[in-house]
Amino acid sequence: MKEELGEIFKTLFVPEIEKIRIENSGIRSTLGQMSERLSDMNQRITSLNQRIDGVNKRIDESNNRIASLEKTLNQRIDESNQRIDESNQRIDETNREIG
Repeated sequence: MKEELGEIFKTLFVPEIEKIRIENSGIRSTLGQMSERLSDMNQRITSLNQRIDGVNKRIDESNNRIASLEKTLNQRIDESNQRIDESNQRIDETNREIG
């Protein structure tokens, strides 16, 4: 009876277990491929992030140069305006002396 039960179990369950093993192997293969794709995508995203960081750094450097130039130009404009004001005062004084 034990032997008969053993044969019945082998007949019923062994083919199902073999199917499960085959499916499991396929799932593992698919998971491996997906893992490789995710790894490739992660590397690409990392590369893009590095490029973006580089662009952001260059933008920051450009903004700093622009701010520095703006400050320098404003100083020069202020100096020019002061010289113009001084010249206008001298012209006004000269006009008063003449007038």
